[in-house]
Amino acid sequence: MPSHEQEIEQIKARIAAVYARRERLKQELETGAVAPRDGFARLDQIDQELSELDSRFKQLWDLARSGSIVPQPASNLARRVTDPEAGCRTSNAPLPMP
Repeated sequence: MPSHEQEIEQIKARIAAVYARRERLKQELETGAVAPRDGFARLDQIDQELSELDSRFKQLWDLARSGSIVPQPASNLARRVTDPEAGCRTSNAPLPMP
């Protein structure tokens, strides 16, 4: 199991990768390379993934600063395997209105 500092670094790297994927998708939506229905659904999924990563990062950051770390396998979240070109995990969330 990685150290908490390693987990923080893994999550930071994952946030950067997911954010870059989000920006590419936004560009594809702007240029019409992706259909709006599919693109907005994928954007919602990416935003949810970023939110989860951000929450775990903040939890680890706060715990590291307080000196009491609660061991949790955040590396599973940080290493979530998704295909950046095909989108990410599925979601039952409603599509946002344009």
